[in-house]
Amino acid sequence: MHESSTRAVRLAMSLAAACLIASTCDDTPAPSRHVPIMHDFGEKIVYTTSRRVDVSALREHCGSLDGSFNDCGTVCAPDATGCVTVCAYTCEGIPQ
Repeated sequence: MHESSTRAVRLAMSLAAACLIASTCDDTPAPSRHVPIMHDFGEKIVYTTSRRVDVSALREHCGSLDGSFNDCGTVCAPDATGCVTVCAYTCEGIPQ
């Protein structure tokens, strides 16, 4: 084997090892830490009705506001007299 071929093989092996160690070989994107906000009612935030979201990011955001996270809250304002029955991720009881 030529010296340049040996270097290329060693480099390839080093990159493969680094890839395995760093767990960056997977092409699957990391979950987004984006916090979508559908409605902000002050004392209540409606994040989203989508189940394709990083729930831990929503819980962290709600906790940072001293609210109570609800994984099946309503999409309506706190003072609404009628409301559609749709589960939404919400943060409720946020101190004002």
